[in-house]
Amino acid sequence: MAITIVAQPDTICYANSAVIYDVYSTANSNTDFQYSLSIKIWTGDKTSPPANANYTLRKSPNAAGKATFDVSRLIREDIKVQNPSALLDKINDAVEDIVWVQVKIDATWNGGSETQVTADTILATRGYTWYDMSEVNSNNDDHTGATYPTAFGTYVARDQGILEAYGCVNESLLLQYNYLYPTGGYLPTYAPLTYNIYEDGRLSFALFTDYVDEIKLTDDNGNEHSFYVGTTDASTDKLKYINVAPRKVREYGLSWTNSYTITAYKDGVQYAYTYTINVKCEPKYQPMQLIYLNKLGVWDYLTFFKLSSESVETQKTTYLNSSFDLGTSSVPVSINREQGEMQNFNANGYRTYTLNTGYVHESEKHRIEQLLLSERVIMDTGTNIYAVMVQDSKMDLKKSVNEKLINYTISVRDAHRRINKVNV
Repeated sequence: MAITIVAQPDTICYANSAVIYDVYSTANSNTDFQYSLSIKIWTGDKTSPPANANYTLRKSPNAAGKATFDVSRLIREDIKVQNPSALLDKINDAVEDIVWVQVKIDATWNGGSETQVTADTILATRGYTWYDMSEVNSNNDDHTGATYPTAFGTYVARDQGILEAYGCVNESLLLQYNYLYPTGGYLPTYAPLTYNIYEDGRLSFALFTDYVDEIKLTDDNGNEHSFYVGTTDASTDKLKYINVAPRKVREYGLSWTNSYTITAYKDGVQYAYTYTINVKCEPKYQPMQLIYLNKLGVWDYLTFFKLSSESVETQKTTYLNSSFDLGTSSVPVSINREQGEMQNFNANGYRTYTLNTGYVHESEKHRIEQLLLSERVIMDTGTNIYAVMVQDSKMDLKKSVNEKLINYTISVRDAHRRINKVNV
């Protein structure tokens, strides 16, 4: 007798998506049989897990004798995401927005037990990756290759938590559908290849150091600057941010005229993606920037160049207040005209901002979608940076075949009341 585990995923996982351990023991028919899963979550050295488990879960077997443990929310609670402002002061900034996860599973029943089994230790970050299964199947047709290892990614789980199997996947497919697996690990791999930003705007790119060992910046005058990162970094530095904002790029000795590019390398081989950063000059309007946690659990940036508006919404309670002045023995009763009969109480409010992207490429719809889905959004007004909430719950994702010129209008609201109050 032994416990078998089918784990999803077997490498980097995204804690908002299903992180599933599907377990089975042939002893499941014993009286009072129960599976037990203990999970350890930590930062720092991979080889130094904590002594005690963060959580222990127990489940009885289902009709098939198995138990499925979805531990996504437990992992997510232990990932502390830094604010983007903390990432912009250093050139090469390692962060702890990523954790190690180790799961141990055993089983007990009336009069017996199974030997504990330890699953592979994996990395987790705070994302909500969507696995697109439509282009992947187990047949040797145009979408798969028999020469590629069939054991690659035996199982994946969609956000709904449904386990799905797929067969062998060729490398060219992975390059096209890189959200199935971080082929380069360079984030954001899903994003459009062009970013539009203003000169004082914030922009940091995230990368997993297991997959990238060099980042190269090149301006449109041919000047280059490289950062060397990767597997030689400490075990705590598995996720890093590179500050590539225009002001910082100038400090690297680059002199761009209109744009500069970013390319990633591993062992001297360049990944297919080259990101172009177009620096926009918009003297008419103050650009506004929304910084949000994207689908991979790292910070991403959308700049709104066109007309923005600002409004305020207030909330208050009104009560009837006595406006009489009772006077004294020598002063008669009178009405205090400065006090008023009605009084406002517990007044507070929020500011709402309406932002416009200007004309953008059709591919920006993916980032608009992720902005709407993001649980953490921060606005940079050029002078202040603070948390906001996206007000829009529905957005038409536009196609160039229907609309030759595409732009988006987004409404956001303060995440803090204008007069702050702490509820005890």
